[in-house]
Amino acid sequence: MDNSSNSGSMSVAEWAKAPESIMPAADILSRQSGVLESHLKQVNMTSSQIIINLVVMAKKIMESDDLSKEMVELATTRKITLPKGFDLSKPTVDGVNPMLPFTRLFVGSTDATGEWVPNEYSFKNFPGAMRHLYKSAEADVHGLTTVLENLTADAGKGKVVRGIEAAKLKDRAVNAKPRKGNGAVRNYIPLAVSKVKPVAVFTAPPELVPVNEDGYALVTVVQVGPGKYGFCFGTAENADITSLIADGYEFHKERLAAAKAQVTVSMDKVASKKSTSTAAV
Repeated sequence: MDNSSNSGSMSVAEWAKAPESIMPAADILSRQSGVLESHLKQVNMTSSQIIINLVVMAKKIMESDDLSKEMVELATTRKITLPKGFDLSKPTVDGVNPMLPFTRLFVGSTDATGEWVPNEYSFKNFPGAMRHLYKSAEADVHGLTTVLENLTADAGKGKVVRGIEAAKLKDRAVNAKPRKGNGAVRNYIPLAVSKVKPVAVFTAPPELVPVNEDGYALVTVVQVGPGKYGFCFGTAENADITSLIADGYEFHKERLAAAKAQVTVSMDKVASKKSTSTAAV
């Protein structure tokens, strides 16, 4: 796979007119990710642009066997696992919103060693909106921009949300599993949650920690000593994750540290690694 590209002045809209290779579009998304990380206070406009570009790419990739194969090769290179039977046109693949790994694959940056680092904010907040927009008959940047700009949804208690939040709500209404419990349910996780720095990171089998459509999960933790805690298992993915995370954030927000912006290295300064194997899908 030829990983070279001349995408310095190209847009995804221009790429979509003759999408011969994924890498020019991947270059564009990587640069936009840098903007996303550098300007979190202006995140809404940048996020909309990236989401729309991703959906345009998804539609083009699903129309082309060559682009689909190249996507799998890129996933191998960037060490992103695609679910078995990966298909962006399906609402779920192996229990996962396919837009979640797709976002991890294209939104991020390479670090100083050339390793791909997905943007944590994006894969927690983009996939639901992307899955809703993918169903639109529009397939180009202009058409999808119009759709997203005019999208509204009732968030309850007289509140109306627009754009990305509206797309997420509409997607959740169709694809989310019913939540357990009789308490009041918040409609979305506070944006600020995405900027919180994790206090600990651990690895576990994915099936042990089922995540919801936004990429969040609840886990059971036990105290094993003074200031020491052990992870036991995850909670059912249809638990009321949204409300619990929102409540927990409100309780702890004054003592939580914000995540530092990732260092973005331009892709043309990092030697691309060629894939020598193909991931199973």
